[in-house]
This record gives sequence, C-alpha cells and structure tokens, in this order.
Amino acid sequence: MNGKFHEDMTINSLLRRGYDVSAAKKVAVGNLLIDVYSNMPVSLSVVKLGPRNSECARFHFDNLLTPKDVRDNWGLLQRSAEEAFREPAKKCDYELILLKMGVVLHAVQDFYSHSNWVEQWDKNGYEVSRIPTWDEAEALMRTNPNEQVAKDAAMIVNSVHTGELGTNRKKVKKNAETHDDLNKDAPNSKRGLMQPQFTKAMSYHDLARTLGERATDEWEKKIEGWIRAINSNCSGNSLKPEKGLRRKIADENRELRNLFESAGRWEENKDPEWVKVTSAYLKWGNRFLGEMKEIVSKDFKEFRDKNPMNKYL
Repeated sequence: MNGKFHEDMTINSLLRRGYDVSAAKKVAVGNLLIDVYSNMPVSLSVVKLGPRNSECARFHFDNLLTPKDVRDNWGLLQRSAEEAFREPAKKCDYELILLKMGVVLHAVQDFYSHSNWVEQWDKNGYEVSRIPTWDEAEALMRTNPNEQVAKDAAMIVNSVHTGELGTNRKKVKKNAETHDDLNKDAPNSKRGLMQPQFTKAMSYHDLARTLGERATDEWEKKIEGWIRAINSNCSGNSLKPEKGLRRKIADENRELRNLFESAGRWEENKDPEWVKVTSAYLKWGNRFLGEMKEIVSKDFKEFRDKNPMNKYL
C-alpha cells in the first residue's frame, strides 16, 4: 500500500480502539518507516543510517512465490511478533510497543495488496463483505471445514502467492507474477485500477485496502492480547506520549509525508522528483533511528534469518 493508505488504515483502526491520537500516529510512523528505509537512495544511506534495506524487505510480503511460502511467512510473523512484544510489555515501554506495532501492521497490510488473495475470492463469486482475511480463513478451515466457504478457503490458501520483486534473487520461479503485475498499492497501479467481478463499486485497490483495514483491526486486538497477557497493567490504548514526544511524533509524521509525496508514493503512483526527494531526505529528522534499528535488526532477527523470502532475495 502507498503511504497514505498505510497511515489511514493504521490510525483509523487505533482511534476506533480508543488510542490517543499521538499514540496512533506513532504507530503509523513505525509503519511508514519500513518503506522509507526499504527505498532510501543508496547515495543517502550513509547520511541517514537505519535498518538495512534487506532487513526491511521481509516486512513487505513480496517474493513468496508458493502457497507454502505464504503460510510459512504468516506463521513466522506471528511467532516473531509475539516474542518481540514480550520485553517491552514487561516494562510497558510505550515507544517500542507503538513502533513495533507499526512495523508488524505494515506486513499485515501489504499481504492483501501484494498477493492474489482478493482476486481469487472475487473470481470464486465473493463480494467484498464475504471475503475473509487470512486469519478468518484459517479459523473457518479449522472450525467449519464442511461449509462451502471453508472449502473455498482451503482451495484459495493452496493457490495463493505474492509478487516477485528485486533484481538480486538467488532463485527465480518460472512464470512468476511480478510485484508490478500484482500490486494494488495505489488506485492507479496496473492491477489496482481493475474492477472486480462481484463488487462493482470498488476497484481491486479498494478491495485490498478494505481487507487490509479489517486485518489491521484483528492484529491490533491480537497484539493487545499479547501485551496484556505479559503485563495486565499495560495496554496500547492507555499509552499517551508525553508532550515532548508528541512534538517529535508530529514532526516525524509531517516529514515522512513529504518524503512519500516527493517519491511519488503517497496516494497515487507518480514519477519521483529526485531533486525534491534528495532535499526531503536531507531535511528529515530521523527521530526514531535507534528504536527502528533495534526493532528490525535485533528484535525480528528470527523473522529475518528464517524467512521464506530469503530463497528469492
């Protein structure tokens, strides 16, 4: 998803759950920073250091070219995320909790935009309100395997994949759809502007965004449950950043939007204006550098090292 949609899905979900506005925006910062560090121009990486591009790549749900890759990645994301929240939950470290939440939600949201999930349900006659999220499909297969929707879910889970992305792959799957073929990141992306068969008022971009929003709600509740299980006195919607941190969040939010707009990836896909991109990067305060390095490079080390995407990166 382009920056605006990642931010909208994240903030709107958390506000519905009673989060403080600044806390919700801090989660959105963590979410957006995955794309920023993934796409930082090489010439500027020595100026604005952060997690490596290759480390952030695991949070995009790309290069999962078989159904097994996709299933394995969902399982690894859940195990790694649950473990990653353990220590900050004990201390109720709101900065790390909120940034980690954004990092995890980025991956969750990208699945629906970067895979063929919504297209398959559409082709099988499902309009948007009947299309399950990945977690809902798994629950249906487990609890109601004889229902038609569960049978359809089993078929779709066994044919799901995401797009092939990058030029330095160790292995290329023959005839794999590429990220450019498949992504629904923006209303004007090649697949995103196409219209589904059974949800006439929406585009495939709208369909992916709607499923991403529902999955964001599910994962926020899931993360909240992990935190409360470790520390019953700590919950995401009770975290309220202090005044000084609120200013840092507001400044980072504004500068990140400038970065995305300059790079042509805020709402619609546009050609980047490189002079403006460079200027925006150089002006960027990079206020959560240390925290993001710790999260991506250290706390999600297993997610990086055991990721099925590694076969193709």
